Amino acid sequence: MTENSTHSLLLRASRRARARPEFMASIFAHYEDLQGYDSSDLRKTLGVSAADWPKLALCLRPRQDNFAADIRAIASTFRCDASVLANIVRLSEAGDVMRGGEAEANRPGLLIAARKRPKNRSDEAGTDQ
Repeated sequence: MTENSTHSLLLRASRRARARPEFMASIFAHYEDLQGYDSSDLRKTLGVSAADWPKLALCLRPRQDNFAADIRAIASTFRCDASVLANIVRLSEAGDVMRGGEAEANRPGLLIAARKRPKNRSDEAGTDQ
């Protein structure tokens, strides 16, 4: 198998992985939609070579319980900025929550700032004064 055919197969697999939420390709697809980017824009933002881009897209997404270590490992492997990568992942996840509604917001491991909270009795008492 030639290097060209290997790269073509990796590109094809990474395009298919965009529909599978367990892969970084899915995160990148959501981020591109949110930001109006295409893959080359995002690749340049991360500073990843064209040859490494499909390999990065085929990585599994960082685990919630091991997020920082997973981000550092991915960033180290592909020589990209870990903080930029972490921001892309978190923004993509936030976009998923916004699109998915309340059921998605209650998924373990995700935080959401503006969640409905039950009224506190002391709050109600304070409004009558």
